[in-house]
Amino acid sequence: MEKWFRKIAVITGASTCIGQQLIKDLSHAGLTVIGISRKKHIIDGLAHKTKSSGCGKIIGIECDISNENAIKNTFKNIENEFGGLHIMINNAGRIRKGETLNGKTVRDEELISTINFSLTGVVWCTREAYKLMQKMNEHAYIINVNGLVGTLIGEDKVRYANIYCATKYAVKNHTETVRLDLANANNRMIRVTSINPGCVQIKDKSKKINENLMPALNPKDVSNTILYLLSTPPEINITELTIKSTGFPL
Repeated sequence: MEKWFRKIAVITGASTCIGQQLIKDLSHAGLTVIGISRKKHIIDGLAHKTKSSGCGKIIGIECDISNENAIKNTFKNIENEFGGLHIMINNAGRIRKGETLNGKTVRDEELISTINFSLTGVVWCTREAYKLMQKMNEHAYIINVNGLVGTLIGEDKVRYANIYCATKYAVKNHTETVRLDLANANNRMIRVTSINPGCVQIKDKSKKINENLMPALNPKDVSNTILYLLSTPPEINITELTIKSTGFPL
């Protein structure tokens, strides 16, 4: 991780359990970590709690990643403040339970919101991050925190996820499209990976995990995997990585 010391990392969905863990671990490794979320106060609180635990820095930015103009403005501000960035972690997503064909359990606006947060926002953020990475002209990394559900369409245990499964499958293909775009441009400075965690336990006890999907990973497991990806040499691009807890039933 020494090569990323004092570099700039941007994380979406930064107020979630995985996002918070990534912020803590990357800042502890000496990076300046910019956390993007609609709940900026959570990131500000995290920055206050961890400011003496490492040599990095945590900065919160409020942004709705389902809004293209908001994303453009956010990355413009990052460019003005830092000149560019080195690591982009697309971690934000949204899930709405119900049946896709049932307008009563999943309304139209909920379908659109899920697609915008879990797919379109990833595309927009990746595009804007790429522009800033180009300006830095240094080794850079785009990591999409995807999901195992993108490969489990049709499984009874994840049917409740409806259109969310489709967005995760699309992110997998988007990641490969970006990799090929970089390869065709003879760009060997930027790598891109889709990481597919299995079920991840969160702190919100009101959102219990289906017992059929246990045992679950914890956010630290996901963060450790991303730190591993970042530690690999720049001439190696792990394009996709799936992680499951030992004993996971799917």
